[in-house]
Amino acid sequence: MQQKIVRAMPGCSQAEILRPAYSVEYDMVRPHQIHATGMTKLVEGLFLAGQINGTSGYEEAAARTRRRRQRRVLPRAEERMDARATRRTSAC
Repeated sequence: MQQKIVRAMPGCSQAEILRPAYSVEYDMVRPHQIHATGMTKLVEGLFLAGQINGTSGYEEAAARTRRRRQRRVLPRAEERMDARATRRTSAC
């Protein structure tokens, strides 16, 4: 099927596929079946995240990265601000 689709594109009538792709099918849980905490309404204690609840997974990864960065960067930024303020007050 993939070969047929590729060859139907203009300029690709002689194209050869070296390695065919594969299909991935995902199950999903509709958003109204999940509490705001991510826990399913049907199974107590079962929490969902990512593609199963209809997001791409990038949202969760971005949120984790953002939290990690805040824990790592903000304290350093505060230290730098404190160091600059100390230098300035020492110069007066």
